[in-house]
Amino acid sequence: MTTDEIKTLVLQKASEWGIDPGVALAQIQRESGFNPRAVGSSGERGLAQFMPGTWAQYGSGSFDNAFDPSMNLDAWGYYMTTLLGQFGNDYTQALTAYNGGPGHLTDPGRYGPPSSAAVAYGQALAAQSSYDVTAPAGSPNQPGLSNSNLTVFLVLGLGLIVAFVAFRD
Repeated sequence: MTTDEIKTLVLQKASEWGIDPGVALAQIQRESGFNPRAVGSSGERGLAQFMPGTWAQYGSGSFDNAFDPSMNLDAWGYYMTTLLGQFGNDYTQALTAYNGGPGHLTDPGRYGPPSSAAVAYGQALAAQSSYDVTAPAGSPNQPGLSNSNLTVFLVLGLGLIVAFVAFRD
């Protein structure tokens, strides 16, 4: 697959799993450089750089399947939505947990606090968010105003103005 095809797949899977597309692209770029055959220094595999234990929990089948772009990104989507649910849709915390392990955030007495590298990873990637970060705590992340959303918003707004003027006369 070409890099452009992989980016398209990342965006498709992000949409399927309800994950911010800007974060998704930044995360997969950071993890593997969009290389589905990437292997990390600790044995991580594929686009989202899964470790064997995490793959066993969120992936499908053999750890060799982590090299399959679609299967890897499905496992990534499943894992990220789990982390986002666990951390109240806070991308910084979910990404910090993704990088350093969720135990460092949920039980720092046992695991120690997250490393500064994991925190920096979470903060840097969360900054790539294209979602509305002003949504109230506990509410699902909602997309910000994309061009298509903005068009719908403007059309509805103009419709209300026209209706108001028509009824006023």
